[in-house]
Amino acid sequence: MPDNSPSVKVSAVRDTYGAEVRFCKPTQEAREAMSAAVVAELRAKHGEERAEEIHPNQDVRVVNGQGSVAMELLEQQPDLDALVVSIGGGGLIGGVATYAKSVNSKIKIIGAEPECAKSAFMSKKAGHLVTNPPNAVIDTIADSVKSSLGPTTYPLVRDLVDDVFTASEQEIEDATKFMMERAKQVVEPGCGLAVAVATSGQLYQRYPDLRKVGVVLCGGNVDLENLPWCRKRKADATAQPPGKATKV
Repeated sequence: MPDNSPSVKVSAVRDTYGAEVRFCKPTQEAREAMSAAVVAELRAKHGEERAEEIHPNQDVRVVNGQGSVAMELLEQQPDLDALVVSIGGGGLIGGVATYAKSVNSKIKIIGAEPECAKSAFMSKKAGHLVTNPPNAVIDTIADSVKSSLGPTTYPLVRDLVDDVFTASEQEIEDATKFMMERAKQVVEPGCGLAVAVATSGQLYQRYPDLRKVGVVLCGGNVDLENLPWCRKRKADATAQPPGKATKV
């Protein structure tokens, strides 16, 4: 895991599920290098057949499994005009788009990315795979979507995703907070990203006929002690001179 992963995510994997967690630098290259090193170590210790690397977004089995999200959603609401899905490595939207387009070729599949990590947006614009800068530390509150598209997911995004929109950090934060306050849904900023795009004027300016829009909600990376607005409050309190109270 990246060494800046949300503490709730680390705790769930290590303390609840009993896994060994090894930390690496928060770049895609560092994660891939550590994963390969762990697989090699386990194979050397236990045998070649005892360790397999399963990529979180480029393994076809993972992408296929994530397509079940669209299956369940469209079984409950079959007349949607569009689905908005956040994009990191593209596994989720790849699976969703594959299933949704197979049952309704007219449904719009809309991707959502942070402005500071927009591999899919740039790839759609360029007409070929464009990744985030190598060895770059992606600074976004949307922790779950820092990855780039890869060789498995780029063709799916190219062929099946109709459009990709980006959102600023403030828009992601506002949408995440809106979902918690108004919809009473505990969602992670990676989900707030999709909500930001689904509620944006730019989406409906480009696609004015959209009426029923589904959004994939997720909350696995919510660190309640480190939400963006909590961080700001702590920073403001720290910045106050001694004896001065922070106005809330």
